[in-house]
Amino acid sequence: MQRDWLAVVESAYRTDLDEQQWLAGVLDAARPMLDHRVGIAALLYDASSMNTFVPLRFITSGAPQGLRSEECLQLIQASSPSPEFLARTFGALSCGLVSQTFGVGFPRVLEHLRRFGVVDMLAVNGVDPSLMGCVLTGNLPPTASARLASRTRAMWSRISVHLAAGYRMHRRLSADEGASASVEAVLTPAGKVEHAEGLAREKAARDALCDSVQLLERARTRLRRDDQDTAVRSWRGLVEARWSLLDHFETGGKRYVVARCNEATTAHTLSQLSVREQQVVAFVALGHANKVIAYELGLSPSTVAVLITRASRKLGVRSRSALASAYHRSSQARPG
Repeated sequence: MQRDWLAVVESAYRTDLDEQQWLAGVLDAARPMLDHRVGIAALLYDASSMNTFVPLRFITSGAPQGLRSEECLQLIQASSPSPEFLARTFGALSCGLVSQTFGVGFPRVLEHLRRFGVVDMLAVNGVDPSLMGCVLTGNLPPTASARLASRTRAMWSRISVHLAAGYRMHRRLSADEGASASVEAVLTPAGKVEHAEGLAREKAARDALCDSVQLLERARTRLRRDDQDTAVRSWRGLVEARWSLLDHFETGGKRYVVARCNEATTAHTLSQLSVREQQVVAFVALGHANKVIAYELGLSPSTVAVLITRASRKLGVRSRSALASAYHRSSQARPG
């Protein structure tokens, strides 16, 4: 099977499918990179309380009898990982080997897998500050290395950003809050703005959307053939921390790119901070580095650094760990 990393990114932003179809499509796109002839799986989950882990949907493909969805889901539901484990893994890690990351919280799952000759799994965790996420897993063969190559880890980490953004968009469009994910700009594939409203009418926003669409189209054509690593790096999680870019087809097959609001919502509120500062602090609390946050929000690393500095000053803290602690304390101070 030919590897097409960009196909996984594209599948994450398919909003014309229901949740089951969307998850199956993402898993199928990732198959060439994940399937080692012993099955692949995808899981949607809710860890927002950080006290319980709630699996929402689980599917497998190509797994032998005994490793199908029903059996593994029962084992996942029977596990009771600690809040500390949830914060350390589902709240922070973008990818890793199950034995080294998730296995401690779900030992019965790993023990069950080994009965079928599966020595380990690669898990790719797409999660944002809502702590609702999407995990892709591929069972590794016995000959697999106990370490992930740095280039592979970096690629899957970027893919995880799009899983989180795509799942967030899917939830928004499926729920009553769909209006908050309204189309705010329509552009041609060449980057020409055909329509803009709200914040997208500002010149800086229009320029950013135009540039992002042109980068996206370049990634999907020439870079897809010649340099997939650069192609995926060019496709940021958001544009200006607000918009996701999605394909729209009109009658006759004419294609446009629409910009929908898909801002990352924070689980907690720090009233002293601006919305953008709160978002950046929330990603810091997930343990994400500045370069990763920049990729997730579609901002420059220097802008992320400035936002962190401002937030730290407002909260009277001097380190990333203290900033993360301030964010987590804000949840404990909330009523209920």
